[in-house]
Amino acid sequence: MIPQGTAFDTALQAYQGVGRLILRTTVFPSLLILASVAFVLFYVMPAFGVTDAPGDTRAQVGEAILLLALAFAVGGPLMVFGLAYSNAVSVKLTADYLLGRVPEPKAAVDAARRIQWRLFWLTLLQLVYGWAGIVVATISMMLAAVLGEVVRDDALWSGLFALFGIVGYLIGAVMLPVVTIYYGLAPSVMVIEDVRSPFAALRRARELLKEQGHASSGVGVLFGGAVMVSLIALLAILGILASFGIVNSLLTIESLSAFGHVGPLVAEAIRLSPWFLAIWAVMPAWSIFCTLVYFDRRIRLEGYDIQLLKQEVLRADRHNRFEV
Repeated sequence: MIPQGTAFDTALQAYQGVGRLILRTTVFPSLLILASVAFVLFYVMPAFGVTDAPGDTRAQVGEAILLLALAFAVGGPLMVFGLAYSNAVSVKLTADYLLGRVPEPKAAVDAARRIQWRLFWLTLLQLVYGWAGIVVATISMMLAAVLGEVVRDDALWSGLFALFGIVGYLIGAVMLPVVTIYYGLAPSVMVIEDVRSPFAALRRARELLKEQGHASSGVGVLFGGAVMVSLIALLAILGILASFGIVNSLLTIESLSAFGHVGPLVAEAIRLSPWFLAIWAVMPAWSIFCTLVYFDRRIRLEGYDIQLLKQEVLRADRHNRFEV
């Protein structure tokens, strides 16, 4: 059982112990996440400021819908697959480390491949729940813009949709961190307990965070961890961006010409490197923290001894390994 107020320190110790193995096995999923982020930030978002139909609101809304559809169709699967695979590997290696077993990267990769589709749907559900408010608000704002042009004599409906959109954005801004925290243990539940249904994993994650008897709610612990990981991520991004900013300033047309036709690709790789390093290095910290909190909640709520937990995980591993 983790003493109150030391969860994040314990997670950092776990990161030091197993982080190198996690980083070694999460390069590819981190690249998938980077591809999704780069596509949306550097290609889709700038396109919202350009239109082929100035003065035509309906045409502009149509262009915005196409851009959103493109972002979800291309960036969405890359993001979900990357997060699901990275979570599976991180949870498995962290669980082995916390239970006193020797973490095996190959076993973690095999486990991730076995349950990748289950984790894909679980991650997709988490993202849908978290972003639903913002998506609905965006659609509402688009409808307000269209109605404002079509029904010029009656601005009531347009104003109502615009107000609904503003409220939706406020709710959506709250929903994303709330969903991240309340369902943060779901990947650990699915990997460690071999839960089949994504909905069952989400319910189980919520149950583990509830206040029961002498055990207080675990929401505050996860909230504190989320804040700390977010701050570390922000500092890492700012620091890496500053470092690469110096490198970028040294890159001139003359220096890139030494790379020949791949010069632009080299410049793009350097531009995206800070984002990759931040995703690759910081993302496992949240998985490690959530796995640590998962075991702590099992012990607090269900009175489990760490040896019993170890036996349970071993049984689940054997069941997965020999499952036809």
